[in-house]
Order: sequence, then structure tokens, then C-alpha cells
Amino acid sequence: MPLTRDCRRLGAAGVFLLAACARSPGSDDEQQGRIDHETALARQAIEITAQRYMMHFNAGDADSVAAIYAERGRIMWPNGPAAVGRDSIAARLRAIGAATPVLSLRTEDVAASGPLAVERGRYTMTWTSPGGGQLADSGKKLMRWHRTEAEWMIVDNIWNSDLPTPP
Repeated sequence: MPLTRDCRRLGAAGVFLLAACARSPGSDDEQQGRIDHETALARQAIEITAQRYMMHFNAGDADSVAAIYAERGRIMWPNGPAAVGRDSIAARLRAIGAATPVLSLRTEDVAASGPLAVERGRYTMTWTSPGGGQLADSGKKLMRWHRTEAEWMIVDNIWNSDLPTPP
């Protein structure tokens, strides 16, 4: 008899576990609420980080800008090869530093879930040409972010100009 009682207990426990596993992880509204909350937090952090990015970029501090990228982060420059990794990113930023660029970034939309976020936005940049004249550009940007234990880091950054391609 003890074996039968134990089998019934195990059977009841198994039915309970199966029922618990079959439950939905949450309604669509609950899941959307979680995503909306994660997106709002990510957007706030990304916008704060964008302020640091612009401050360091406009000060010509390439190493501080590169530190905002993940260790193997990537900038996919228009009309040129990608810079992969913080050292490569910093080197490319130092190369344009002599033109004294001034960058402005604007976030238009963020979508986040867990430790991943995608940001879509706009940029404007002005700089001094080697001949002393002012040049300006503006366009679109798309960035993929990853949240570490401490902060959001840029993983991929790509942008393109709204200006027509020169002949």
C-alpha cells in the first residue's frame, strides 16, 4: 500500500507541474506592458548616453566616445569600411578630429526587450574643411544597444546622409 500512496502523490505532483507549465506566461497586455516599461527605461538611458556621446565627440575626446561602445562594437561609416572594436573606433574618430566636427544626435524611437534595444534617430554634423569653409550634413541613424550590468553600450551604429551623393 505505501507504494500506491507514493505513486498517487507523484502522479498528483506531476499533474500540478504540468498544469503550472501550461499556464500562459502572461496576457498580451501584460507582455506589452513589460515591453513598454523596458523601452521607456532604455530610451531614458540611451538619451542620457547620447548627451555624453555628443559632449565627448564635440570635445574631440575619441577614447571617451569609443568607451560608450561595447568591446567589439562597430561603427559602419558611410562610404568606407566599418571600424570594429574600441581601439579602431577611437583611431577613426581621432582622424576626423582635425576637422573640428560638431555633432548633434536626436532619438526618434526606441524598441527594447530585455538587454537589447534598437534606436532610430537623426543626426546633424558641421565641420571645418581643410580650406577653412564650413560643411554640414544631416541624416538618419540606427543603433543597436546592449545593456550590461552597469549600462547600455552601443553594439552597432550605422548612419547615412540626407544629402545627395556628390557627382
